[in-house]
Amino acid sequence: MSEPSESDYSKQTSWRRLVVFSLIFIAMTAVGLYAVYDQFAERSLTFDPRLIAPTTLLMVGLLLLVYFVSDACGCISPCAPWGTGCRSK
Repeated sequence: MSEPSESDYSKQTSWRRLVVFSLIFIAMTAVGLYAVYDQFAERSLTFDPRLIAPTTLLMVGLLLLVYFVSDACGCISPCAPWGTGCRSK
């Protein structure tokens, strides 16, 4: 019989690692959800209408626009001239 190759061992390790980290992620998510529930269990949760007020939505939209324009133009980097920050040669 042939011994398991290095790639077979690597595949087993990656699957084990994936399962372990998936279980850790699920457990931590459950703990986080329980912590939030525990904080608000005695009170009723209500939606704050100020979250969808026109001024709030306008400010969030403007902030998002500034972010996208800055990212597209490369003006975030203080060392690069306007428009040359993200381009590769």
